[in-house]
Amino acid sequence: MTDIASPTVDIRPDSDIYGTYRRLSYRPWFAIAEFVDNATQNFAAHRAAIDEAAGQPTVLCVDLFYDRDAGTLDVVDNAMGMNLDEFSRALQLAKPPADTSGRSEFGMGLKTAACWLGPRWRVISKRLGETVEYSAVVDVAQLKADKPTSLAIRTVDGRDPAQHYTRVQVEGLLEYDRVFVGRTLGKIKREIASIYRRDLLDGRVVITFNGERLEWVEPELLTEQVGDETIEWRREIDITIGGKPVGGWIGLLARGKAADAGFHLFRRDRLIQGGPPNGWKPWEIFGSPNSFQAQRLVGELDFDAWRVSHTKDAIDWSGADEHELLEALKDVCSDYISKARESRRSDVRPALSRAAAESVVEQTREELEDNDELGAEITIVEAGIVPAADEAESELVSDLLDGLGGDLIPITFGNTNFPTMSLGLVDDSHPSEPLVHVGFPAGDKLALVLNLRHPFVAELVGNDEGALKVLVYMLYVDALVERVSRKDALLTPAQLRKIKDGFLRTLKPLD
Repeated sequence: MTDIASPTVDIRPDSDIYGTYRRLSYRPWFAIAEFVDNATQNFAAHRAAIDEAAGQPTVLCVDLFYDRDAGTLDVVDNAMGMNLDEFSRALQLAKPPADTSGRSEFGMGLKTAACWLGPRWRVISKRLGETVEYSAVVDVAQLKADKPTSLAIRTVDGRDPAQHYTRVQVEGLLEYDRVFVGRTLGKIKREIASIYRRDLLDGRVVITFNGERLEWVEPELLTEQVGDETIEWRREIDITIGGKPVGGWIGLLARGKAADAGFHLFRRDRLIQGGPPNGWKPWEIFGSPNSFQAQRLVGELDFDAWRVSHTKDAIDWSGADEHELLEALKDVCSDYISKARESRRSDVRPALSRAAAESVVEQTREELEDNDELGAEITIVEAGIVPAADEAESELVSDLLDGLGGDLIPITFGNTNFPTMSLGLVDDSHPSEPLVHVGFPAGDKLALVLNLRHPFVAELVGNDEGALKVLVYMLYVDALVERVSRKDALLTPAQLRKIKDGFLRTLKPLD
């Protein structure tokens, strides 16, 4: 391997414009999607050549590596790679590719996404059949300080011509406060899988995140048996608005679930807008969030000939297009909306029979009678030996939550301004630690830390998500009632029990 003469690429207009991309309104998954767009477009354009070189059908692999502690994101793909002209154009502002009919269209995505994520980034690429590898480094602070008009491209010769790859390395995510943990990290993976669901289902594209293969599972649609024929409630659509076609399909979910319902808007087989739980639900079609169609009506709509926002996360409606589209969709969906209303009874959960309830109570009675440890604990408490109040519990809870960092679940109740809760789940506590710590860091705030290693969780919840949901609901309500009792010391136990009953009556699954 040898270095050869290093070319440069013109990066005018002013190079310090790269620094302004930090302020774009990206969401993390749409920024990362810019890199995946480039990989899938490159692969689609050169699939035949890659297959021919391999002697068999190939699969595009896009591997995402995120290191929270180092503050780095690496994106590696095995598409065709870039030659010098393509590599130079990828570094230039607003230099679209020769073919703009695919997902790489504006000639901006690599630059804007990388600069939004971090202040320093590098691109490395080698094209199939060539021996030269190209790389370039962009340092936003240095560009702002030096204001160069060109960027150096490093070249290394002697690479294996059979190799083909592109790698984007972004550094300094911590400097931009791009920290992805807990629920956000999970959401990034779910959103990437949703955006590229069609690629993943096709089987010719594999996307991994820190080694975990991302997958998409299609929702089950409603079916009916009519004689010997099984009818699926799914309809292809083909309408035209302002000379621009809208294709795709609509359907009804087999079981109503608001998070999965709604329209998901695609362009060139890539999700632009929607995706669980953010499906597009215009009022004119879906009505209120509690309507049956808002929980059952679903669809994927194709907007291949329409413009999109520069961050590719919204359809660029113009003039009366959106209004005309909604009117057309209302007609297409009218019978599906009617069917959604008819099908509501199938979602009603049957009440537990008295006989079944008696069986559960009898089993519980036997378990309680045989529980000598519980009997001993009750005897001690009845004798007046009770635990002392932990005056420092709120401080302890705050310390525990701080230790969890970003792995917290913020909760508001009914979208009210207060009280609000911060919930932390701890899976490395000792079983002897309390099931739950409750703190009150401020008058309008609750803090709750649940010990997932507590014997009650291990013995009675296990891996039963339904049982855990009931437990967490009860703990939420207990914390709210404790808050009420602290605000008014004159409330009687009976009053507090009725307050708790009122809270419990409001709880119901979103489905």
